[in-house]
Amino acid sequence: MSTAGSSNDLIKNFRNHQKDNTPNLLALRQLDTSTWPNVSPPNPNWLLRNLLAAGETGCLAGRSNCGKGLLSLQLAAAVATGRGLFGRDGSGRGQVVIFTEMEDAPEELQRRYSRLNDLLRLEQDWSEEEQANLERNLIFLVPDWKSEQLKTLPNATPIILEKCKAIIKEGRKVGLIILDTLAALSSGDENSVEGQRELWPSCYSMRDETGACVLVVHHTRKASNGGRISRTLDALNFDTLRGTTAIVAGARFIAQIEALTISDAKKLGLDEEKAQRGGYIALGLTKVVSGPKGDMILLEQIEGIGGGFWSLHPRSALLIAQLQSSGAVEKLTLADAVLKSIASGVSDRKTLARKHWSDRSESKALEALKAVLNHLRNRHGWVEAGISMNLTPTGHQRVQELLRGQEDPSADDNL
Repeated sequence: MSTAGSSNDLIKNFRNHQKDNTPNLLALRQLDTSTWPNVSPPNPNWLLRNLLAAGETGCLAGRSNCGKGLLSLQLAAAVATGRGLFGRDGSGRGQVVIFTEMEDAPEELQRRYSRLNDLLRLEQDWSEEEQANLERNLIFLVPDWKSEQLKTLPNATPIILEKCKAIIKEGRKVGLIILDTLAALSSGDENSVEGQRELWPSCYSMRDETGACVLVVHHTRKASNGGRISRTLDALNFDTLRGTTAIVAGARFIAQIEALTISDAKKLGLDEEKAQRGGYIALGLTKVVSGPKGDMILLEQIEGIGGGFWSLHPRSALLIAQLQSSGAVEKLTLADAVLKSIASGVSDRKTLARKHWSDRSESKALEALKAVLNHLRNRHGWVEAGISMNLTPTGHQRVQELLRGQEDPSADDNL
């Protein structure tokens, strides 16, 4: 019996098997670095200065019931309108926000949106244009829980991208994609590197195809000391994020919140009962790949109209400095003094150096001034970036606070 036909079939099957099992090769492109020595690298761009990095993938993390959901909605509204938030400058133009909510019911989202809208309308400079931008640019996506399709990020990504492409086709800019929460969208064990392997590639895909900031809302671990922490700032560390270290490694920036402890509230002379209810939180970047982390800020929960949402505490800078150290208070006091001098019209660096460091040589005084100016620019954002000596809007606001005596260290008994 002839075996030619069977041999040909074996070869054909083998080749088909090879073809079917050839791994997809990762697409890699070589960067052209020939122009790099002669061209300045682009500066980091922010949707909200030192809080939301434009066109990057990041994480907003905090413990359960710490206020992440309401804070996420405030971030979304700021990007949708282009407004600043908590003393952080915004982009100045409204951009589309895709808010993917995987936990709260549509009815709860509507209640929160209504309370936030009432709060925003109280702003003296709130405009009809910003109201229109909020209504047009803030888009909520929620799952159909009756569907049998897996509610995971890999499955949700094509749907989100399809929505973004339709928006981009209209000539509109998608600025922010919020994924709330990682736990609800996860396709595997949070503690397993393998289980989270698809997390950041999905986020990178959305970032690269839309140019948007992709923000994953995530949880931090419970404190080992009976669920309590001794110092608020000790918990503001990206090592406290729940799950595998691959989650931290893949994020280009991490913003964290932590409720102020009762002992810290007492130290700062704040309402201890309000602190017990989680009415104060510290917020700041604990990781950023490119750009300054900026200053940490203290927020307090609003009561009345907009109840539950957050506002910047009027003495945020001083109170955070007090939590950090006496040295931080001294640096803040010196930075404030230089800021007030600039606001009064003293912009010559040598004059500023002589005024505030009269006991030092000119070179040492200029060196000290440079450090303070970097502090004012990069940490607080009160002086414009670059070599300018102009104050930012938040810098002018800070000067007004100082002139009103809202943060006079001499008036605080805890110092």
